[in-house]
Amino acid sequence: MIFQHTLRTRTLPGAALAGLVALLAVGCQSEPERTSDLGDSTGAKVTATQGHSDSRSDLKDSGASTANETLGSGAVSTPGHEASGMAEDTGESPSSAASAVDTGQPLPDRPLPTSQYVDFASVPVAKMGDDPGKSRFEGLDGFDGPDDPERSSVARGRREAPAVDGDLDGGVRGFDKLIGEIMTALDNQDARAFTYLRISGHDYQKFCWPEFPESRPVTNIPVNESWFFLERRCQSGINSGINRWGDLGYYPVRIEFKDGRADYRNFRFWKGMVIYAKRAGSGEEVAIDFAEVVIERNGLFKVYAFED
Repeated sequence: MIFQHTLRTRTLPGAALAGLVALLAVGCQSEPERTSDLGDSTGAKVTATQGHSDSRSDLKDSGASTANETLGSGAVSTPGHEASGMAEDTGESPSSAASAVDTGQPLPDRPLPTSQYVDFASVPVAKMGDDPGKSRFEGLDGFDGPDDPERSSVARGRREAPAVDGDLDGGVRGFDKLIGEIMTALDNQDARAFTYLRISGHDYQKFCWPEFPESRPVTNIPVNESWFFLERRCQSGINSGINRWGDLGYYPVRIEFKDGRADYRNFRFWKGMVIYAKRAGSGEEVAIDFAEVVIERNGLFKVYAFED
């Protein structure tokens, strides 16, 4: 579930630039919907709409509606991660996106986690990578394509990034504890708790972004831009989850990962998570699927992506 991207350029011809300046001079009455198919490596196309409103008025915390303030450095702040550690909008991670080179080393052999809700050994390996395709201009006389020495990473589904040190900010020790905190936050309709349970901007930049094919230099995609869309996607998913399952007294029974396990050098994804839960008293069973991707590193867990 990797996106294919249209290569972008940072320069504009003079006429196009003049037209753009004229357009901006007119002014916009409202911010339009922003759509991105940036690769956060979870596969879904992301639509971020400004002014998203929650259909329930009884949320106990307004953190979800204020979690997207933009810091002066170009970073994005979330409650609990006000100092997210995002670098200035250079398009590179602290270890530099350009430094992700073929190490020639196999991925680390990490032990599988344990849980009373799921047999991790039975979770299939997720599909990683996609056919990078060919430009319609390839093969034509005079065509000089962009220099993309890491094009094979698109088919592989990850760049050959070097190993880095450190743990997930506020990571939860043990998968079952993460599930318990998700269910408690749902029952309390606690939007702020969910922002603590999801990946921080610092960890996204340090661990995740350098391994995604979309971070390779030829794409010219800044890490802050990719993080912006992931964060908006998560906030929409948190609101949706609280609206649908909050304050109803569900408890987990079993868990599935419909899209499987994806191993990277510095972390592991558990994708397509569905929490099958029952409602206390009535015994009604539901499939709670808004905490769609879980990230694991060094025995610590957080939610990587919430889905609407």
